[in-house]
Amino acid sequence: MLALHKKIYFIALGFCLFLSACTANRVELGSNEHFKILEEEKKQATVTVEENIFDLSLEKALDLAITNNLDARVSALEVLSKDDDIDLARLQAFPKMEANYTQYGRSNEGASSSRSVITGSQSLEPSFSTDRYRRTLELSTSWNALDLMMAVAQSRSAKDEAQIARLRHEKVLQNIERDVSNAYWRVYFAQKTLDQNKKLISEAEQYLSNLDKAEKNKLIAGAQSAEYKTKVYNQLQALKSRSNELSYAEIELKSLLSLPQGSQLNLTTKPKIRLDDVKYYLETDIKKLENSALDNRPEIRETILQSNIDAQNTRNEILKTLPGAQIFFAYNKDSNEFLQDKDWMSFSASLVQSLTSLFTAPIRYRAAKNKEELSDAQRLSLIAAVMAQVHLSRQRLFEAFDEYKSAEAMAGSSQKQAQAARIKKAQGLSGNNNTLPIMLEAQNQIMQSYGAQINLQDSYSSLLNTLGKLQRDTS
Repeated sequence: MLALHKKIYFIALGFCLFLSACTANRVELGSNEHFKILEEEKKQATVTVEENIFDLSLEKALDLAITNNLDARVSALEVLSKDDDIDLARLQAFPKMEANYTQYGRSNEGASSSRSVITGSQSLEPSFSTDRYRRTLELSTSWNALDLMMAVAQSRSAKDEAQIARLRHEKVLQNIERDVSNAYWRVYFAQKTLDQNKKLISEAEQYLSNLDKAEKNKLIAGAQSAEYKTKVYNQLQALKSRSNELSYAEIELKSLLSLPQGSQLNLTTKPKIRLDDVKYYLETDIKKLENSALDNRPEIRETILQSNIDAQNTRNEILKTLPGAQIFFAYNKDSNEFLQDKDWMSFSASLVQSLTSLFTAPIRYRAAKNKEELSDAQRLSLIAAVMAQVHLSRQRLFEAFDEYKSAEAMAGSSQKQAQAARIKKAQGLSGNNNTLPIMLEAQNQIMQSYGAQINLQDSYSSLLNTLGKLQRDTS
């Protein structure tokens, strides 16, 4: 009896250890482990680099975005995960194999006797035919035809889901490349105009300060001072506003490339607008652009695959109502000394029909068909939205192109006026009261011209994105 208690004790102890090993480590919110994870992953959110200065071409920026961007990493891992699901679905088609080893024991011999049905008296003295302690072993395999059909169906759906993940990854890359391209242009023009903007802003602020002192010392009339201030102040505020808008671009670009915000970017590529490509898309028949978008957009292609999945799910509901044919084969071994044959083979063949699946088939089929109809309706709605996006994107490109041409002309005219004003000032024919507003206006027109270039480039990138094309076409 003591030996039995020890066995039970060790079995219980082993079971408790097994349960504790199966329990995942938990991280409580607000705990030290929680903050430690956040601190470690905060470091991982940016790329570890030795140098603090990056020479960055537009092509290199696009490559870094694909490699380092965290959203791109997530979508790439989703593709890998869905590829694994295909293998898991295929494994379901294999026969099931099980090994079962059991040790039996009881507190007594387990003796029994028989009683006559006719006389009611005992017909066999108490005896036992099974060892008090014994071990059994069973190696079995079973194969169900219905499970095989379902596994094949699920593997097809898994392939479609993996392809959907790839399409979503493709869309993520399209969006990232568009954002990187736009941010690169803005950073480039921000760096190009930084020194001149600082110089003019400093001159304008000093000029306004001098006017305040002159007015205070009664060297200039208040009305005249206000007139001069208004001309300069309006241009100064516009210049500051345009300069600040571009200053945020560097933060955005570093974030897209997962680079440390303290790093310094040295942009080596001068962005160039492909006017021939812009004119091509402006002149192309809108129906052709619509067809291109419907053919290439990952979202549209995803809906086709999703309709395949929904249709397969409907067929799966039909498959579930079919009877399942199962074949079972096993090898058995028993240590019971009273058995004549201690090891034997067993097999069976059965046909099983789930009455629950049969009775619920109409409801499940109707629900699956409704999902198919919903998928078709969603695709139709998406197609309409994509066609509208094509029209809106090209209209925006038209407007951006007109704005670009006007801004270029105005910038050229303002630069000529600024050059003439500088010559007059150098010759002593004009003072700072007239020259500085012209210089500020000319710089504002240059900034507006750069802004028009950025807007045209972004409009072009937006149209490419709408057509389902990568931004490399703009590099």
